[in-house]
Amino acid sequence: MRLPAVGRLFLREETLKSGFLGLLAAARRLEDRIADRARQAGLSAPAALVLIAIWAEPGIDRKGLERWLARTRPTLAPLVAELTAAGLIEKRRPPSDRRRRGFHVTPAGAVEAERCFAAVSHLLRQAFREEGEEAVAGFLALLRRLAP
Repeated sequence: MRLPAVGRLFLREETLKSGFLGLLAAARRLEDRIADRARQAGLSAPAALVLIAIWAEPGIDRKGLERWLARTRPTLAPLVAELTAAGLIEKRRPPSDRRRRGFHVTPAGAVEAERCFAAVSHLLRQAFREEGEEAVAGFLALLRRLAP
């Protein structure tokens, strides 16, 4: 995908469209790589994304997963069940708040999450290195604005 050069006219419709399509293409590329690794582990691609989210945010609750992954409760429930049955995640109550329950990866889940994430971490690291600290900071700030 060829993105237009960005200069003083960075708010032009063409740039916005290219940015949008670029985000979609990048997300698809990353998800495809994770899906390949997930298949090797006997997981569905959506389950692998849930596993990585729980690994990245220990103690995340159902609502947090819904926000991060843009999935509904009925969509998440079978994925959580799949991961729980495989012994990759568990729900725990923190000692500080007995009402709240959060998801955590098990030791086996941590291994699988690391393997799945390794399928994309080198791509991210290489791109971040090539673009530099300032560009990465801007990119992450943009994602924080766009993500729920």
